[in-house]
Amino acid sequence: MSDKSTAPRLLHLQALGIALVGFVVIVAITVPVVRAREWQTRPHLIAEPFSQKNQGEILQRAGFNRPDVLMVYGSSELIQKVPTRASEFFRSAPTGFQVCPVGKAGNQSLLIAEKLAALGSSIRHRKVVIILSPTWFVKPGVQEDHYDGNFSPLQATSILFSKDLNRGLRLRLTKRMLEFNASLDDQPLLDAYANCALGTSRLSNLSKTALRPFLYGQHALLIAEDHVATAFSSFTLKGSDAPWIIQPAQPDWNALIEPYEKADAVTYAEEGDIKQKTADLRYDEALITDFKASREWGDFQLLLEVLEDLHSEALIIPIPMTGIYDDKHNVSRKARDYYYLGIPRMCAEHGMRAADFSDHDRDAGFLIGRSTHPTEKAWLYFNRLLDDFYHDRLPAPVKPKA
Repeated sequence: MSDKSTAPRLLHLQALGIALVGFVVIVAITVPVVRAREWQTRPHLIAEPFSQKNQGEILQRAGFNRPDVLMVYGSSELIQKVPTRASEFFRSAPTGFQVCPVGKAGNQSLLIAEKLAALGSSIRHRKVVIILSPTWFVKPGVQEDHYDGNFSPLQATSILFSKDLNRGLRLRLTKRMLEFNASLDDQPLLDAYANCALGTSRLSNLSKTALRPFLYGQHALLIAEDHVATAFSSFTLKGSDAPWIIQPAQPDWNALIEPYEKADAVTYAEEGDIKQKTADLRYDEALITDFKASREWGDFQLLLEVLEDLHSEALIIPIPMTGIYDDKHNVSRKARDYYYLGIPRMCAEHGMRAADFSDHDRDAGFLIGRSTHPTEKAWLYFNRLLDDFYHDRLPAPVKPKA
């Protein structure tokens, strides 16, 4: 072999060596910094929802590893500025734990499934709460731009290398992930490896073997990036401007909720008394058709399978629909029951608890306007449930007999 052909290879090896040394140095510096800063700014890192927590893994793993933290996954309701929001209410650990929210707008069942699957054994036998929005479950389900905004190459790669998930479930998650092409446009190595992982031919297996060391290297860099970004966030994150709400060790939930119920009584009387005779079967059929056409049900099934496969103890909280407005638009409660009955049925099949707030379907004070964002009162109801869940005061889920 000539010197001309050898020189470029030596340069590549030198570059690789420098990169590896740099990687080791970065990890050696950042890991202690992250751990130290995590403790120093614990209330902020734990209680605040922010992008790096959503896209990374280190803070989610740290949350699951702490016995005094309850992980809560959801969407835009977790970032709404509501004083009684769970992360604010439990910020000072008034009943013995803090809430660690993970999520932002556009986060839905598939993305939550990917986040939890990526954590693998970290969630085994750990409690987790997942808040669902009814808007997810009408067609088409998770949209490309929503998925792209929450997609994490780090989490996706962790799934591909996971030894904690059963192979069939891992491949189904991979197949669904590959349906979102835009998210993988700037991830050619991840895209190629994921496609090879689904292949059954000898060529696919050979290609996967050849690509694996390169993806391992990229995964290591993504982990380092997560450490660096988390450290940076811990220095720059200011936390909420709202003052801590110091709650009694044993909150009187009825006393906390009662003022909101009284304030809502007039509004509920004015807007809640809609005659069900206005329901129109055409509108009911349209809503049910939209429910049935949504991919979200299949994605929620994947999420439940991830939770069951990793032996996690989950509480699912379906946010109620805006029943008053649906009534005004001639959609009956019977049509909305497709959502209210479908979620708990699926949860029961996988041995998971499902909360039931369907009795607030026509409660004018439970959701903010026509959105599915919980009000201060609704968060108090949720918080009482979270407290009961954390302290093992909820009945055990019963899996239906086959």
